[in-house]
Amino acid sequence: DTGTFEVLDPIYFSKDKNLVYYKENPLPDSDPNSFKYITSSYGKDNNSAYYQNRKIINSDPDSFEIINSSKKYTKDKNNIYYKENKLEGASPDNFTIISEGISKTDKYVYFKDKIIIGADPETFCSFPGPDTSWKLFYKDKHSIYLMGEKLNNIDYDSFILINSYTAKDKNNTYKANYNPDTDEHFLEIVN
Repeated sequence: DTGTFEVLDPIYFSKDKNLVYYKENPLPDSDPNSFKYITSSYGKDNNSAYYQNRKIINSDPDSFEIINSSKKYTKDKNNIYYKENKLEGASPDNFTIISEGISKTDKYVYFKDKIIIGADPETFCSFPGPDTSWKLFYKDKHSIYLMGEKLNNIDYDSFILINSYTAKDKNNTYKANYNPDTDEHFLEIVN
C-alpha cells in the first residue's frame, strides 16, 4: 500500500499497513504494527523473528537476540539458530561458538546449521597454527576436519598447518580450497 509505505532501515526492511518486506519480498505472517528492525538481516514482531525474508520457525521474539559479531548466530530462551535455521540439540545453556561457522554443545559439533557426524565435542577445537580470523582446519581426539568435513587418509600425528590454507603431514602437502558463499570446500594434494 503506497499510502502507508514506510522504510524501516536504510537498506532492506520496509512495511505498509498490510505486511513487512525484506527488499521487495513480503515476510510471511508478519505484523507491521509490532515489527522492529534489529539489523539489516534480522527483525521481529509480536509473533516471530525473521532472517531476511524468512520466518525463524518457532522463535520466541521476546527473548530473541544476536549472539556473535558476524550476526549469523542468534538465540531465544529455547533455541540457537544459524541464520534462520534451528541447531538441533543446541540450547542457550550449552552452546559455544568456536569460530565463524563452527560451534558446539556438550553433545554435537556443528558446521553452520548441520551436525558434524562423529565429531567429539569435548575435544573439538580449531587446529593450532597461524592466527587467522577465518579458521579452516579443526581437530578432535580422533580426526582432522576441513570446515565440517572429516579428512580421510591424513596422518593425524604429523599433521601441521603451514598457513591458513596449507597444511602437511609426513606423506603430503595439502591446500584447502573453500568458497564461503557456496560452502564448497575440498583438500587437494600439492606435493
